[in-house]
Amino acid sequence: LKDPAALDRLRPAERAGLFAVSARWDVLEPRLAGRVARAGARLWCWTVDGEAAMSRAVERGATGLCCNDVPQARRILDRWALEGRPA
Repeated sequence: LKDPAALDRLRPAERAGLFAVSARWDVLEPRLAGRVARAGARLWCWTVDGEAAMSRAVERGATGLCCNDVPQARRILDRWALEGRPA
């Protein structure tokens, strides 16, 4: 994160029962993903279009993806499931 204080701003939301955090997939960092996971929340990334972007977002801790081509994303996720790859 370019703003280290951004993680500190999550504290009130953690105490209030944070459900999800939304982040751009191309700036997602494992540190944010870990913090969100420890808070028991989900991490949704946007706008994740194409397999390379989906792969990077999932590898960095995204638990939800927002995209422009849902049928394409579904095909990719289905293929990953057949390959035994986590999604």
